[in-house]
Amino acid sequence: MKIKTSALLVAAMLAAGMVASGGTSTAYAATSGSSSSQFQLDIGGQTVDISDGESVNVGMAALETSHVPRMLISPNATYSGNCGYLTVSASAGVFHWSITMTCPATTFSGSFSIIDTNNGQSGGLVSTTRFSGSAPTSRLHGHRYLGTLSGQALLLGVPVAATMPNNTSYKYP
Repeated sequence: MKIKTSALLVAAMLAAGMVASGGTSTAYAATSGSSSSQFQLDIGGQTVDISDGESVNVGMAALETSHVPRMLISPNATYSGNCGYLTVSASAGVFHWSITMTCPATTFSGSFSIIDTNNGQSGGLVSTTRFSGSAPTSRLHGHRYLGTLSGQALLLGVPVAATMPNNTSYKYP
């Protein structure tokens, strides 16, 4: 199934931003077939099918590290960076995220952005200073949303880790 040009443009812009920040590129494509919400996740050349409610955990990398490790990707599995991991999932029109740190951190400062890939419009931006939260989509039936959490974990105000490339595609039924 082909993705619309606007969705490819959005994914390309997000991937370019992630590559510029030292991460790996990430791409998504809808799967054909059943009426259930499904998508394909492609990180570092590995593709996996993911269904509604499944999640993929992406590592948090310490800021002093310049190398981002290659990861195997599968749904509902944990992928740690060298400073923690991020879990993102979506259900009932809402993205949910949580961050588990394995290095000392007192707070997280970042934002979760949503793009409606059917029309290229912003689906919202939620600022956060917490290690978990949620962000609602506009819940338009049949629309696909791309959610991205970006930010840094801080230890007493000093940045210690940053989110690694993460885009979660979700199709509202």
